[in-house]
Amino acid sequence: MNAHIRLIAAIALFLLAFACHEATAAARPSYSTGYAVLEVGGVPLAYVSSFEHASRLQSERSGYEGATNFAHDSQAPEEFSVVLSQSLDNRLFGILGRQISRGGERLNGRLLSLDWEGNVRRVFEFSDAIVNEVRFSTLDATSRERFTLGLKLSAGQTRWSKGGGKANYRDIKAGDRRNVWLAANFRLDIAGLDSRAVMRIESFSLVRKGNPGLGNGPQYRDYEDGETGFEMPKLTLGLSDYFGTEVFDWYEELHADTADAEAAERSGTLTLLAADQTTPLFGIALTHLGVYRIAHAKEPRADESGKISAGFYVEGLSFVTGKP
Repeated sequence: MNAHIRLIAAIALFLLAFACHEATAAARPSYSTGYAVLEVGGVPLAYVSSFEHASRLQSERSGYEGATNFAHDSQAPEEFSVVLSQSLDNRLFGILGRQISRGGERLNGRLLSLDWEGNVRRVFEFSDAIVNEVRFSTLDATSRERFTLGLKLSAGQTRWSKGGGKANYRDIKAGDRRNVWLAANFRLDIAGLDSRAVMRIESFSLVRKGNPGLGNGPQYRDYEDGETGFEMPKLTLGLSDYFGTEVFDWYEELHADTADAEAAERSGTLTLLAADQTTPLFGIALTHLGVYRIAHAKEPRADESGKISAGFYVEGLSFVTGKP
């Protein structure tokens, strides 16, 4: 009997201690980072995994012992970058597509930093911005990492302000896991090439030509008028040798002495897929594709086929939105 009483008392003390711990934890304020959301034109477009804002400095020598003074360059643009980890609205890809094809659309928006309860902690506002670079992270069929889109932008004006109020973006995030971007969930379709051959696509970037900015000085004027376009990327693909015969045939078709290179170029679509590996989240249409380099990768193991590394050039690129 005494043993039973001691056991019951021990359990009661444990439950009391646990309840006190939970009450203390609930009363303690949360200092977790929370999450961030990118808005453009009042529309929440994507979740942001990282953000950086920097102003350009100009230096000049002062008369006092040759010291160097630094000051903000008022004629230079305000530059910032974001890394997006999940889309909230397919209008994101329409905006990026127009930036690439037209180059002159001005973006007004803000970045909200929130805690997990939805309280807005800080707000970064920007106006008259344009995208200078779009960076696609590596896609790999064997990866468990997230896929991300990195954007570098220049803005006419930026402003930090204190937060306030609440936003319900966490509810959107919790309710739509289908839109999570994963590096393994992709498909590259190119005419005449088995899509199963493509195991990996290395990170690549679209970079705007000319002056990277929207400043007030004369050196930024052409850029401001939207007269500059984007440099098309070169793609590096990891292919399975088992399906790779078509790549070698295509290379010969492009580079033979009697080849009509333009006629031998092909079109394709790179599609990021949802968790079901079927539903498209968004796609990138590629035109005038060609193979310019082929190399064998490291020696394969006995239980795997060989791997080929192939370099592709691209002359045209546009975004294709998936299912809304």
